[in-house]
Amino acid sequence: NRINARLLKLPLYYKRAVVSFIKSRSGVLLMAGGAFLFIGSFFEKNESIIYHVLFEEMAEISGYFFILLSSIASNSFEKSITIRSSGRDKSRR
Repeated sequence: NRINARLLKLPLYYKRAVVSFIKSRSGVLLMAGGAFLFIGSFFEKNESIIYHVLFEEMAEISGYFFILLSSIASNSFEKSITIRSSGRDKSRR
């Protein structure tokens, strides 16, 4: 309940920024990475599956890879905004 109350008090700007990030390529990749890490923790605790360690490690490495892709996508997204907002046109060099 406390978290919901705090989210309702956030200014509209931050709510829009969060929604925009979740819908962006970086946000989707970050959420996919988190999901794979969560799946990896499931396999770590579930020893009834024969190759649970293999599945755990594969899920975790996939999660870390998606988080890395998210940071790369976020960085390229920020640079494109900076170039456009500064008024420079790439074709005028």
